[in-house]
Order: sequence, then structure tokens, then C-alpha cells
Amino acid sequence: GINAEYGYDGLCGDAVLGKACFTPVFYDYDRANAYYTETDISLSRVSFLAYDRDFHFTEEDTLNIGLAKNRCAWLGSKCKGVVEAADGELKIVASIQKGRNRRDLVKFFQKTQMVVYLHNEDTGKQISLKMKRGFPKIALKNKGSPFFTSYGRFISYNFPNFEFEGNSMVQLSFDIKNSQKVNPEAQWALEECNLQNKKSGMSLDLKEMEDGNEIQYTIGGSATDVQSDSQRFSIGISGTWELVSDELGQTLMLNKKTKIRSFAPENGRSRKTKPAVYRWNARQILGRVGKPLDENFEKGAGYFEFSSDPVNEVTPTHCKIVRKNDDSGQKLVVVKGKNVKMAREGDDRWSFEYDDM
Repeated sequence: GINAEYGYDGLCGDAVLGKACFTPVFYDYDRANAYYTETDISLSRVSFLAYDRDFHFTEEDTLNIGLAKNRCAWLGSKCKGVVEAADGELKIVASIQKGRNRRDLVKFFQKTQMVVYLHNEDTGKQISLKMKRGFPKIALKNKGSPFFTSYGRFISYNFPNFEFEGNSMVQLSFDIKNSQKVNPEAQWALEECNLQNKKSGMSLDLKEMEDGNEIQYTIGGSATDVQSDSQRFSIGISGTWELVSDELGQTLMLNKKTKIRSFAPENGRSRKTKPAVYRWNARQILGRVGKPLDENFEKGAGYFEFSSDPVNEVTPTHCKIVRKNDDSGQKLVVVKGKNVKMAREGDDRWSFEYDDM
């Protein structure tokens, strides 16, 4: 039945395939939000990035192509991609120019980083960074600076060893990709967001559903109305998170048996339900098993499929940017005068603007 060299054949193999359950596996783009495309580099001249312990870039990162791509993703603008020479040696590419290579480079995997600009709705300006005396200084400009999200953080694309801290940029004290050292209580989240699919013109909204003699609420899509309270939801920026309706003040729950989703208050939960968990992946909102919400915010029939221009792309708009937990109480990102500050109270609204670098 099962042939080690050629796979499954015969009655036994057919039976195994007929009964086997295969777990769907998809790549997690949410960690550093980068992907790679194999590209012809024969008419380009490249320069290589030297090992740099300030960025935790060491010889171990070029032991195989997977490690090299992984490190490249965390290096932001410092890495344009990964090349493989004829002898199998791997290099991180720092720049690409016109010309011909002096080395025989067999493959070039060009990186595309999915970045966000933080746009303040009140001023119409974006958060911008400029290096001064070794630290990026925050300002508000018409055109801002790109960030990529990672483990609940906003990491500077141009200065990838610095993360956004509200009042300032702070240099990372540990390897950026070491998720075990990220403080979950210091991560960012978004509150009171209008979650838009700009291709369909729809936003996530509350939908009535009948449960016996009671009216309950689940989620669906409606034409975008940024003034609508029913289109306001609190979410995470990376990792797994629960969906909270700000109008109801309730979390979306999943019935373990019926799989029906409905909002419920803290004191209205039962053993039959658990919080419905979501996550971002390549700008799409996925459920626990990897099925995205479609362009109308209905549960998609298929599993997640990567696209550089997905029809299911969701943009958080008109949100409050908040710290999950801040002992000082200053958890909101606000604009005061010409400066970006942290505050206890405020109604500043921020929207993501997407780009690919």
C-alpha cells in the first residue's frame, strides 16, 4: 500500500487517503509582515549587508534559506532580499543598483514588506521619524514614516532596532524576533475602530439574530459609515485577539457545539461558550482555523490564501491607539499641539494606511 519512494498506491494507500485528515498549514505573515518573490538579478548589481550584532544579525542567520529570509524580514529597510551563490553561500542584500554582478548568483529572493503609516484623522498628518543624535525623533508630517507590526508592537521600517512607545521611539534591548521577551502587557491595541474593506465599500457591523424569543447580535457587513456606533470594534494589532463591540461593551462568543457566534456580557457567559478568537494575516482577519472574513465580512468558505492584493483586505480606520496595560494610566496616543503624546483621556482617531516596500 504505502511505498516509501513513490507515496501511496494500491488499496491500502487509497484507504488511508480516503480517511486521513490533513491539517491545513499556512505561513504566518503576521510576525514581521514580509514575503519573498524569486526575481532575476542578472542585470543588477547588489551590495551585501555585513554581520551586525546591533541588529542581532550573525553568521547563524545564513545557515539556510529559511533562517536568512526570517532575519531579512526583521531588518526592515536594511534588507532588500536574500541571494544564493553558485556555491550555495547565502547573503543578505543591502542595496540593488543597475549593472552586472561580479559573482555568479543563482537565485535572488526579493523581499516585500507590508507596512503601515499612522494617519491622524484630526490633523490629516502622519507620524514621521527623523534620526537625530542616534535616536529617531517623532514629528507629524503630511507624509509619514512606515512601520511594520510585530508581536503587538509598531517597529520602524527605516530604523528596525527601534519601536514606537507613544511619546518617543525606544531602542530594542533584545533580538526583535524573540517573542518570549515581548511584554504582553505593554503591547498596543486598537479601540473603537471602523474596520473597512475598501474594495467592497463595506465595514464590520452588528447584525441582529434570533435566539428563541430573544434578540442577540452577531457580526456581518454593512455599507461603511464611520459615524455609526454599531461599526465600532476593539481589536489587537497582531497575535490572537478577541473582538469587542464598543456599542454593546461585549465580546463575541462562540458556542462550542453549534459554532454560532454572538455577543455576550461577562456575566452572560456559560460553559457552552468561549471567546471567538481572531488574528491578522497579510491584512486579512482570520478565525481560529485559518478561514478569513470575506469582502462582505461573512465567514469565508475557504482557507486563507495569500495575495499581494487580497479582496479580503481589512483596514482599521478612525481608531484609538491604546496600550493594553499602562500602570501610569497614560494609555492613549494623542496629538497635543505639534507633538505626539501619551494621555489618560482623549478622542484622537488614527487610521492605518497600507503600503508595500
